[in-house]
Amino acid sequence: MGAIFGYYFLLIGRTNRLTLTTTYREAWESTKGEEGSFFVSLVNATKPFLANLAYSMILADTFQSLFQVFFKWESCTRTVALLVVTVVALLPLCLLKNLKVLAPTSIIGTIGFCMCAIVMVIRYFDGTYSMENNGRFIKDLPDHLKPSFIVEVEGNTNDSGSYILWPRLLFFLCMLNEAFVAHYNAPRFYTELKNNTIQRFTIVVATSFGLTSIIYFIVTSFGFLTFGTNADGYILNNYSVHDPLANFVRVSIAIALICTYPVTFVGARDGVLDMFSVPIEKQTSTNLDMLSVILLTLATILALIFHDLGMISAVGGGTLGTIVVFIFPTLMFRGAFLDMLSAEKYEVKFSLILMYFGIIIGIIGVWIALISY
Repeated sequence: MGAIFGYYFLLIGRTNRLTLTTTYREAWESTKGEEGSFFVSLVNATKPFLANLAYSMILADTFQSLFQVFFKWESCTRTVALLVVTVVALLPLCLLKNLKVLAPTSIIGTIGFCMCAIVMVIRYFDGTYSMENNGRFIKDLPDHLKPSFIVEVEGNTNDSGSYILWPRLLFFLCMLNEAFVAHYNAPRFYTELKNNTIQRFTIVVATSFGLTSIIYFIVTSFGFLTFGTNADGYILNNYSVHDPLANFVRVSIAIALICTYPVTFVGARDGVLDMFSVPIEKQTSTNLDMLSVILLTLATILALIFHDLGMISAVGGGTLGTIVVFIFPTLMFRGAFLDMLSAEKYEVKFSLILMYFGIIIGIIGVWIALISY
């Protein structure tokens, strides 16, 4: 999946280069005309907004645990934790006009996610969350977060040797749609890349998606191996608040998400401005601040209402993720070649096949997610 998503990310950059455009909407209008451009902007505004919604949900769970552990604030609720981090940290960052000051923090995010994977591997092998060995952190977990390898199949139960593969696999693939999506920012990444040749862009994309795939594979595998069918949508919820390694990871992830939040947020805000074709002269500091407050408030309210991160990821990834990753890039790439050579025709056909694959997986996964909710 990482290779497929990386290919489409690269495809968007190649389309920008072919059409001499710098934004997603410009690439669409250059290859497909103005018809449908509003919908393109709508999707590209909603998709990063859903990412911010997911971030807010994660931060709510993370800081509730951190406040309870480090500040002994046992009565801290998820709502209070999110409101505190939103007002104190997210709001000032989302009001920044120059995000270059956050550039060095990208390495913090990478280290944080790598540490998460390492800690999960350590905790699997040391048995501290093993039901069979009565691991020392098991007593800290509620029943619905304790390891379980028993699943129901049409009213019957099977032990650890049997799992329901296909429905949950398709649901998982839709979650991957959400996990790998950053394609609304592909034009920005390509145009802002130093010496932005397609060769250099290919190296950047391959490295980024390759490393991300490895981290996701480790986290997903060891999360399931440790907690089975009780693995939470936000896997750190399964780890005890008294686990020092887990708390270290929670702090790392929290810092990474706070620093990443405004980058994604700008994508949503720019998408709204692009959607309504707001002229540059009206994009004043005051107007941008007002729009930022409105969007952040909406994301915070929704994060307080919804708790199932897996559901948000699956539905958002299966719908908007499919559109922005598979459908738009394929149609733009095909539209860029009006007089195609044989090699170009083969690649267009290849991208169309992958597009249909993505659409089918997205539809099935969303359907399963909705009937399972």
